[in-house]
Amino acid sequence: MSLNTATNQFRCNLCGAHGNSVTLFARLNGVSNKQAYQELTKGTNVYPLPKQPTPQNTETER
Repeated sequence: MSLNTATNQFRCNLCGAHGNSVTLFARLNGVSNKQAYQELTKGTNVYPLPKQPTPQNTETER
């Protein structure tokens, strides 16, 4: 396994898996990336990812 701490990336030389620290944590613990992110940010000062704005219908009915 190759770890690049400067870019926060990993790559497995055997299976070709790659990604960032959240992906690695998720794979090692058998959880989704979302669950891994939530676990890693629990109790820290890491700001959560911004939520996607919900699309609003701007068309008016006639």
